[in-house]
Amino acid sequence: MNPFDDIPKINHWLDLENREKFSACIDLKQIKEPQPLKKVIAAYELSPKVYCGIASCHTAHHKGFLVELFDGSETIVGHCCGKKYFGRDFTVEKNRLTKLATDKQNYEIITRFIKNLSVHKNEFNNVFNENELNCGFKKLMLAVIDFNTVRTNISSQTFSNIGYDGEVFQLVRKSDKDIEIERVAGQGQLIETHQKHIIAKINHFNLLFQIDKFYQLKDYFSNLFIFFERHGRGFTSNQLKQYGKLVKDFDNKLYEMKILAKQGSNLLSKTNLEK
Repeated sequence: MNPFDDIPKINHWLDLENREKFSACIDLKQIKEPQPLKKVIAAYELSPKVYCGIASCHTAHHKGFLVELFDGSETIVGHCCGKKYFGRDFTVEKNRLTKLATDKQNYEIITRFIKNLSVHKNEFNNVFNENELNCGFKKLMLAVIDFNTVRTNISSQTFSNIGYDGEVFQLVRKSDKDIEIERVAGQGQLIETHQKHIIAKINHFNLLFQIDKFYQLKDYFSNLFIFFERHGRGFTSNQLKQYGKLVKDFDNKLYEMKILAKQGSNLLSKTNLEK
């Protein structure tokens, strides 16, 4: 059962008119309460315009709220009229409803996700366990264990040096003439006797600096699945907000993991290093 089912959906004027206690026109003077507002029931946006249910107002509007008064009756007020006629009580109730509506939306998103939890786990496993992609992850993990060792190994394979940006280069000694010209121009300053000669550039080399993304993604999926497997369907408002956002990010995170894995697989491929 959806705990938010008591928030009615108002899509048409008839949704209001068919409510048992609804009145299209109410005189607030007839309600013997200092503050006549009891509850803001629901928000709506209707077309064509409807008229405010306060007898002294009747302003036409598209956006407004269905409200319950202390005498048990219901009517509607425009989104600008509510505070004018009900003061701070309206603001408090409107904020409560807004939060409740957000919780409802997150609850429905989470419920759909839990219903298809096994499908989503398979989607993740298909990406993570695919041979090519998993190989890419393993290469990334091994590479970052000792980044300097990786650079040394790559350099030994290419008989060159490699910079942190993935540029493969050799240091070539300058001619004596060029060194002398620079020495004179530099007025005795220290002169570099070698210059960098770029041979190639290794694609995706900067991925080594982004390995934390892999761990963040892995933790994201692990925490998401574990929470829903253990927790069931009872959620606090904070949990609805937190996990509603996480569920909304699922497809993007899955795509990000797939791209990262492919890049990792390509990074240390023979073709890439043989440049």
